[in-house]
Amino acid sequence: MKKHLLISCSFLFLLLSLRGFSQSNQEKNYYPSIGLQVKALQLKNEQEAIAPSVFFKSTYINNPGNGFCLGASAYPSLTCSPSANSGTITFGAELPLALEMYFNGVEKWYRDVTDYQVFYIGFGATAGFYFIREHEHIHGIGPHFVMGGSVPFLRGIFGWKGSMSYFSKSLQATLGLYYEIGS
Repeated sequence: MKKHLLISCSFLFLLLSLRGFSQSNQEKNYYPSIGLQVKALQLKNEQEAIAPSVFFKSTYINNPGNGFCLGASAYPSLTCSPSANSGTITFGAELPLALEMYFNGVEKWYRDVTDYQVFYIGFGATAGFYFIREHEHIHGIGPHFVMGGSVPFLRGIFGWKGSMSYFSKSLQATLGLYYEIGS
C-alpha cells in the first residue's frame, strides 16, 4: 500500500511537471528553494534523535495568480551529524512528495507586502533512510504532512515549513526555513 501511494504521488508530480512545460504563456509556475531544517526522529527504544539538515524545495504551482491554487512539491533532504554520541544520526536522506493547496495569490507580491503572505498545506508520501549511531537504522516509506508559508523580505522571498512523517515505526517532525532561488 505504501509503495502504491509513493508511486501515485510521483506519477501525479510528473504529470503536473509535464503540463507546465506544454503551456504557451510565460507565467512562472516553477518555484525552486533551498533551506535549512531541524529534524527530530523518534527511535524504537523511546529515545529521540535531533539533527540539522539541508533541503531543496522543488514546487510546481498551477495558476499561481489566483487566490487559491494547487501545487506539487518535492523536498529532498540530506542529514549529517559528526557527533560521536550514542543515538545521533550519522547520515540520512529523505524524499517527501506532496500535493499542496496554496492560499493567497503566489504571483501578487509586487503590489503590496501583505498580498504575498502565502500559506500552504499538503499531504503525500515520503521515502527515506537514517543511519543512527549505536541504534537500529530507520528506513522505509510512509505518509507525509506539510504546512508552511512565505513572505517577501529584503528583495527576496523567505519561507518556513513544518512537516511530519511516519515510517518504520518512527514519527518524525521537521521545522525549516528556506529562500526562493531566482526570486
